Formats: sequence, C-alpha cells, structure tokens
Amino acid sequence: MNLEPCMEKEPMLLPKTLRNYTKKRVRVDEHSHFLKKCKRYGLIPNGLRLKITTFNKKNIELIHNTSRKLRNNLFEYRYKEQRMMNIEINTQNMILKLYLKDCQSEHEHDEDLYWINKHDLLPREKLIDRHERKLQNLINKKLKVDDNNNNNN
Repeated sequence: MNLEPCMEKEPMLLPKTLRNYTKKRVRVDEHSHFLKKCKRYGLIPNGLRLKITTFNKKNIELIHNTSRKLRNNLFEYRYKEQRMMNIEINTQNMILKLYLKDCQSEHEHDEDLYWINKHDLLPREKLIDRHERKLQNLINKKLKVDDNNNNNN
C-alpha cells in the first residue's frame, strides 16, 4: 500500500486530523453521558425546554412530553454520532499507523499514537465538571418545584 511516503504536509496533517476527531469525540461522549443522566433522573436540560405560553393543563402536559421527546431524540442522535466518530478515529489511527510504518519503519510508534490519543484528558475533565454543575442545578430546580407542588396541595 503506497501512501505517497514522507510528503511534507502529511506528517503534520494526519495527527492534527486525528486530534481534532478525538476532541470532537470527547464532546460527543460527554454530551451523551449528560443526556443519559438527565433521562435517568427525568430531567429536561434548559436548552431543550419549550416555553409555556398558555397555562392550560393539557397544553402544559403536551409541552413537557415534547421536551422529553426532544431530549430522547437528541440522545439517540448523539449516540449515533458517537459511533460514527469511533469509526472515523479508528480509520484515522490505521491510516496513521500505516503511514508511520511506511515512512519510519525502524521506529516503534505505539507510544506516539498513545500520546496523540491521550490528548482528550483535560477537555474531558472540564466537560465533566460543567455537566455535573448543570445536572446539580437541574436536580435542585426539580426539588424546588416538587416542594412547591407539595406545599400547594
């Protein structure tokens, strides 16, 4: 397999593309986990809430159901996107591995590939912290609404 070995732009372009895909996968993974937790706790993220303009009980229930369906649909979309990103990253890893073997066959490249793939640790931690704060705020809002409903009854 000839990958036009040792071109000037290729060595920098392949790892950069792989790094970009890895960053994107981190975002998609963490958004999927966040939506999964929201679904588990019965929460609707703020961005998926529909505005209630009429305070008719039937309309309110319809709006809440629509918000839940939006959340579930977005979760399914993120899950599909996650699978596609994993396929793309595996493909990029294989291309890079073949390219490195072709250009620099005397060097062991497993550590190089590990270094490229570990690039997602810091952004992942930031996203996890941000999503945990969001989730806690949503839980607190839900508890506050539940307390108000119990006090009114």
